[in-house]
Amino acid sequence: MPARRVLKLSVLIFIIIACLSASLPVVYSLAGSASLDRWPGQPPLLPLAMADPPLAGDQLAWSPGKLFQPVLATTDLALANDWPIWLLRPDSGLRLALLAGQAAEGAAEGVAKSAAETAADFVAGAPDSLAMVLAGNQIVAFYGKPGAAGMGILGRYSQAELAPLLAGWAAQYDALNGALGVVPAFYIIFGTCWPEGEIGYTSRAAIEDYIAFAAERGWLVIVDHQIGRYSVEAAMASLLPFLRFPNVHLALDPEWRTTQPMREIGSISAAEFNQAQALMQAYLVEHQLPGVRLLLVHQFHPRMLTDTAQVVAAQDRVVPVHIADGIGNPDLKRYSYGKNAVFTNLPYKGFKLFFESRIAGARWDIPLMTPAEVLALQPMPLVIMYQ
Repeated sequence: MPARRVLKLSVLIFIIIACLSASLPVVYSLAGSASLDRWPGQPPLLPLAMADPPLAGDQLAWSPGKLFQPVLATTDLALANDWPIWLLRPDSGLRLALLAGQAAEGAAEGVAKSAAETAADFVAGAPDSLAMVLAGNQIVAFYGKPGAAGMGILGRYSQAELAPLLAGWAAQYDALNGALGVVPAFYIIFGTCWPEGEIGYTSRAAIEDYIAFAAERGWLVIVDHQIGRYSVEAAMASLLPFLRFPNVHLALDPEWRTTQPMREIGSISAAEFNQAQALMQAYLVEHQLPGVRLLLVHQFHPRMLTDTAQVVAAQDRVVPVHIADGIGNPDLKRYSYGKNAVFTNLPYKGFKLFFESRIAGARWDIPLMTPAEVLALQPMPLVIMYQ
């Protein structure tokens, strides 16, 4: 290969890795493991030269300049003909193969897009690839409220600082959970319960900034409402518009459905949670939004979700996830998780852990359970979050 071409290729790879904004991919399905579609208006693509070859059902996408998901293994990196290609493997999360080539001009075209424009492009034209990551994956999330250091790790650090920390914790689970993949997520408190049950809202613009940051990396965002003195229906009405972003899922935290936060444990009924699922399903259908979405509900006390056995997972577009919340030592947390596990009408479970905090008056898990200990819970949790 001539030295000039080698230099051009090196510059292209550097641009692709360094750029922080660009359009998300247009996706083409593989017809089979050795047959690739022709790119519209471009030369035919060569088969991928990978140690782990493409499979039927994988997807290829051209992205002009944005490395939105780190290369996860050396087998995910390969070189082909003329164009940079992303490999999306839905059954193991958004996996990527960068097929570098001679598309420096195409790469440069994408670098000026803002994060908000990137998210808008994804919503307008991209396939349902982020919704598909739920199949065969666990979710590892960082919990909190932007700018609120006392409410969880998400509020203690900037997005850029959180990204490697979250990726590192996700990698620990990915190394231990067998054939499952792991998808990182931000868990963001949108509606916070204040004294007398009033609700303070995180700005939608701030949350959408996290959504865009996550979408660029193939990550998810879970948006939470604490309900306060209001109805579950009202809480859901404020949450539902976030579903227009295909990487967004929703959550309710009944602990805070009260007019006396920090003095009593709040509560919602099974009927109210069933209604929340139905409202979410209807919104997805009415607005023709893609994918199956999660609706999380927290519980560490029977009061929080009354008549839990009456919860029905009846919606085909909404998957309820039952989160074992609460601070404590490993034995206490296993006991709490076991109390939730008996409700097989809610087969998908989640588990929340609490990092050590330097905030005055804060409590945390002592000792913090290891990823191996969390994965040993039965049933294995689908969603694992750290506050």
